[in-house]
Amino acid sequence: MEVEVLHSEGPEKTEAAIRQSQKNLDLVVVGGGDGTTSSTARVLKECQLALAILPMGTANDLARSLGIVDLEQAFDVIIGNHRQLIDLGVVSGHYFFNVANMGLGVKVTEAQDSELKKLWGVLSYLRAFFLCLLAVARRITVQRPGNLKKSRQLIS
Repeated sequence: MEVEVLHSEGPEKTEAAIRQSQKNLDLVVVGGGDGTTSSTARVLKECQLALAILPMGTANDLARSLGIVDLEQAFDVIIGNHRQLIDLGVVSGHYFFNVANMGLGVKVTEAQDSELKKLWGVLSYLRAFFLCLLAVARRITVQRPGNLKKSRQLIS
């Protein structure tokens, strides 16, 4: 097995490197989490290349759903050439493997702090979730003759 290593500096450079080398590739091994893996979906589909995952992200939902829970198991799958077809979705031109978010899910991802994500792991998603809730919470005042009522409401 011949291996070419690319240390990517972002999705665009990864896509360009895959396209440039596609004729010499049988398999693309991606180390990262769900975001890193999904960022390769379009180019892998267009180049008709297989994907192998090294679960090195925070949640690793796709890897876990495929039964790959750690790096040792991932390498066993790669070395054993175990392959299976998985679904590939597309929404508004954006390809994804296991999940597409909208609304609050996107806001939570955007609210993530990369340094806290490294320190806290999956708990950082809980922090981001509460930050998003606070961002949409508004104090409102309802006034009726002779009655003043204040409450905190979530506005979507």
